[in-house]
Amino acid sequence: MPRYRTLRDFNLPNAAEDIRGAELFGENGDRLGVIADVVFDSDTSKVIYAVVDTGGWLKSNRFLVPSDHIFPLSKDQQSYQTDLTRKWIERFPEYNEKYLDSIDLWNDYIGRYRAAWPEQIRPIRFWSYFVQ
Repeated sequence: MPRYRTLRDFNLPNAAEDIRGAELFGENGDRLGVIADVVFDSDTSKVIYAVVDTGGWLKSNRFLVPSDHIFPLSKDQQSYQTDLTRKWIERFPEYNEKYLDSIDLWNDYIGRYRAAWPEQIRPIRFWSYFVQ
């Protein structure tokens, strides 16, 4: 069984804890999209990425943001901010949920994703955790 999963259509008992549907804004205040899902480690239940749907501004429809790069923008939890910009995100490879079905696909994707990160904010401490 793959280690990483998404919530997909799972309804959380406490809707206030669910960030899906919240807007995500970039470092410059640009709207990046809506948090469509999260990727979590099924062994620890720790959320490791937010899956962001761009709504069409980016060639690819979805990209990932590590959970430690997402911060509440307001107390109502309907909007969040990241320290990433559109320019940086345009370098990311397109995320596809099918990558979670195979360790090889996931590792290939993470390698391309890692290479696309800007050097000055690359979250190095996470890469060994994400590669299975």
